[in-house]
Amino acid sequence: MIYFINNDFNYSKSGIEHAQLKRMYLFRHHGEPFQLITLQWNSQLHNILAAEGVTAAERINLFDYYQHATDLAVRPCTLADLTLGLPQPINYTVEATTGATVAHYPSGNLCARIYARPDHQLERIERFDDYGNLYAVDYYDVRGFKSMTQWYTPDNKIGRQAWYTPAGQVVLQNWYHADYHGQMQPTYWLLTDHDGAVYRFNHFDKLAGHFINQLNNQGHTPNIFVMDRSEHIDDALLHLDKPAYTIMHIHSSHTTDSQNPNDAIVNNNFEFGLVNIGAFNGVISATVKQAHDIAMRYPQVKHSYAIPVGVVSDELLAQPQRPINERTANKVVVLARIAPEKRLDHMIRAVAIAHQQVPDVTLDIYGYVNDAQLDANLHALVQELGLAEVVTFKGYTEDTGAVLDDAVAFGVTSEMEGFNLAVMEAISHGVIGLTYDVNYGPNEIVQDEINGYVVPYNDYPALGERLTTLLQDAALQQALSTGAYYSAQRYNEAHVWQAWQQLINDAHAMMEAH
Repeated sequence: MIYFINNDFNYSKSGIEHAQLKRMYLFRHHGEPFQLITLQWNSQLHNILAAEGVTAAERINLFDYYQHATDLAVRPCTLADLTLGLPQPINYTVEATTGATVAHYPSGNLCARIYARPDHQLERIERFDDYGNLYAVDYYDVRGFKSMTQWYTPDNKIGRQAWYTPAGQVVLQNWYHADYHGQMQPTYWLLTDHDGAVYRFNHFDKLAGHFINQLNNQGHTPNIFVMDRSEHIDDALLHLDKPAYTIMHIHSSHTTDSQNPNDAIVNNNFEFGLVNIGAFNGVISATVKQAHDIAMRYPQVKHSYAIPVGVVSDELLAQPQRPINERTANKVVVLARIAPEKRLDHMIRAVAIAHQQVPDVTLDIYGYVNDAQLDANLHALVQELGLAEVVTFKGYTEDTGAVLDDAVAFGVTSEMEGFNLAVMEAISHGVIGLTYDVNYGPNEIVQDEINGYVVPYNDYPALGERLTTLLQDAALQQALSTGAYYSAQRYNEAHVWQAWQQLINDAHAMMEAH
């Protein structure tokens, strides 16, 4: 089995989650079994992954695994099914300020505040003692069972948590205590395993390692673990009971200065993995350039793979090309979360330069807000530059295909990248790329004067000038758009699958040697 490891999966997805979904499509299409591993508890995980077409057989979550809920059908769990231990019938009312349903003790004091999802399934219940103190909150899984309870200390901080099976048995608990700074932290975990054995772990990482080790011990086929996120799990992959093929997947620049990959300080997200890089069986980079740079800096790497994190489906490549004259004239788009490293202020300033010569240029920014203060600053910059009618913040969208089919150009002004899946998607829809010469991804996906323009790093005036030239020449736009469509062939299914097949073959060869 090949496992893809992530920390969590939410409705608003980052590039890593989008990359995993595209990879799962590819593996499914080629009949190669896989499972997506997630580590964090998430009461909505079933719905989130089901909406993306991920089946129960293709996913496994640490909490679901120990809660005996890996393949659980949805069942009704509504207010009518709730028992609060109060005399029946209970007088429920709706609280005007919160919209929650509330129940009261016979004394008249608040007993519980009950929240339900739009489908009326219970979401959470806040429980109060007869003095009005919040003492516990029950959380319900979308599939219809009480999944977790948090108990609160007298000063209203989490003191203990417990997770249940659908039958109501407690199988996992953790306790909180104050650290050296007075902050409440989980200090140990108690697990009742499937066989009734009880384990204590002083840190979640140890629990996660126990989980991964159990997965690896199942079955007789050699396992491949691809670590897409290293939180909680990197050390565990180096201490498995049975051999497995372990892969560190680097989704971003491996250094804090992507333009200086040989000498810059390493990216702290990968620090442990890079220090121990020779202990992993291989490293995946999304581009040929990064694979080369990592191999040069870390000669102890056993296998270095350059595998694009995205794939352009054969179905998309076969669709008719959409000509420039059928798109909204002079529309520029960005697909990026509102985060400092994306440097969206550079893109806004570049569009401001183009706006001086092309008055009807527009910039639509799609992405969820990762930094509220930055979001406010960007809106202020738009006002300062007089671009209120030019720049629109669209928020997060899942319908990227429709966005890209209507756009002329796509901008990237990031400080660093690992690939930038959105650029690959843009060229596959015939959108012209404009990017800094930034490692890694954009300066490999965008080919200067073939499917777009690559300008010097940090030079937003040059980006603005290129954009101005582009938008003033319809024939040039069409030529580069056609080039974008053809350049997307580099990321077709056959090419990307060939790279994955090499990794799988190497894994089997290693296992046979054992």
